Amino acid sequence: MQILAHHLGNIGQYCTDTMHAVVLTGSLVTGSYMGDAGSDIDLVHILRDNAPESARQTVLDCISRTEQETGHDLPLSRCVYRLHDLYPPYSTDFELCPANKDYIELPIELLRITDAAQVVWGTLDLASLPVPSRNDVIAFQELSARWVQHMLASGVPLPPQDNLPLRLMVQSVLVHALLDVFFATGRSCSNKATVAIRLRNDMPAYPFLPLVEACTRWRYSPEAFTRQDETLIRSQWPQWQSIRQALAPGEFPGMDLL
Repeated sequence: MQILAHHLGNIGQYCTDTMHAVVLTGSLVTGSYMGDAGSDIDLVHILRDNAPESARQTVLDCISRTEQETGHDLPLSRCVYRLHDLYPPYSTDFELCPANKDYIELPIELLRITDAAQVVWGTLDLASLPVPSRNDVIAFQELSARWVQHMLASGVPLPPQDNLPLRLMVQSVLVHALLDVFFATGRSCSNKATVAIRLRNDMPAYPFLPLVEACTRWRYSPEAFTRQDETLIRSQWPQWQSIRQALAPGEFPGMDLL
């Protein structure tokens, strides 16, 4: 929270003329923050619609300034949008490049905001923000797949999916489980700490529920994580990965059982 306060001070000093609001999402809002490897501060920076083109880079520079001044203790997410970007119809004609990765993730960020968020700078009526539709999320999933292909064609290596560290396996399983809940129920779910409970309650036939529960214990209840849990994650990971690769955008494991 000290890092967040420091950053908001920098926003007030360097970006006040162009910034509409800063919204905190993720584990610091849901109470599931762990502070371990992979933790960050999930912020959505929202520019005024009349901000100059240079304003986005100014915000990104401000984020880097905060990280440098706080000793790089925690990274800050680099999501910067204009106010009108938060409302449909959502633009999909931007360049597919690393600099625009936050735009590819816009519907996911909006689901997180509408699920649990707090305005920490400026003003924004969170209740007025629409929840992205299923078709919106699918459209951006397709953009993400095109972005991956574009990166590969450009010679940018992607992380190998074999022999991943357990931490990355867990992160991938939990993030995709959040999307599976959304596609199955139409309700946003952004809390990785409780996604296994949502699956058990709303999708009891979900075929990878034991995997998600084991990943949840590794991430949020390490004292309860067992050697059997680790064996389960490592043994099911290849099957989980193979099934996911065969799914079309909007599909999820076990959808035929619902």
